[in-house]
Amino acid sequence: MTLFTSGVLISDAMADVLKKLPPFCVELTLNSIDREAYERISGVEGSFEKALAGTRRLKEKGIPFKIKTMALPQNYEMLDDIKGFLENLGQKLKLGLPIHARLNGDLTPCHWRLAPEKVLAIEDRLNKGFPKKKIKADFAERLQSIKEQIPNPRLFRCAAGSDTFHIDPYGNMFLCGTVRKPSINLLQGEIMEGRKQFSELVAKEFMTDSICRNCLLWHICRRCPGIASLEKGDAEAPIEYFCQLARAEASNSQKWIQSDQRCERRNDQEL
Repeated sequence: MTLFTSGVLISDAMADVLKKLPPFCVELTLNSIDREAYERISGVEGSFEKALAGTRRLKEKGIPFKIKTMALPQNYEMLDDIKGFLENLGQKLKLGLPIHARLNGDLTPCHWRLAPEKVLAIEDRLNKGFPKKKIKADFAERLQSIKEQIPNPRLFRCAAGSDTFHIDPYGNMFLCGTVRKPSINLLQGEIMEGRKQFSELVAKEFMTDSICRNCLLWHICRRCPGIASLEKGDAEAPIEYFCQLARAEASNSQKWIQSDQRCERRNDQEL
């Protein structure tokens, strides 16, 4: 089990419980190491110190945890500082993408999305420590998949429903963090009943002629039915931001490989 939390509610008593009954991991969200910026994002006064205190308690108790950071316009210029702070905690900077609408359909968070070129710039910076051949191989594999891939009629193209599901604080079990129907309350029902319903859901195919149905970039697109339902009220609807991001990623990968191939040819000629 992975426990998702801001860390604000990790009190001494809660840390003791987690020590006795340790989850697989506690995943925290830390969007800034500056109090003002953090609380401007969270919208909760006093949450910054509580989140840091909760994080320290997990570390002191030896409870496994990792930290993710949502890349936002409010913290874009701070990401290097956040990275340094996390490294002092023995953590790596892990970006949480993409930003989506709230579960009640409020689109406010969507206005905080970074432009696609900034998303790719951040990911390129994070990949700097990776072996160059490994990055090239990954990009080449993606591009080859684009060329060979036939349209995928499945509505759910992720691993949701196969070996993971979400449970909220009230015992309600969901397919994932964004798909809230169907659901089953585990205080009254059984896990296997929920999994049966989820299996039927993820087996569905597109029923409309949505452009997402025949898009060859589906395997690198970060849009999903849950996000589309929250933002558009339609699980099959495209979201232009994610279209732009997928096209930018495909284009960036192509340029990277072409540039690397030119460098290799020059090196071969020099030899």
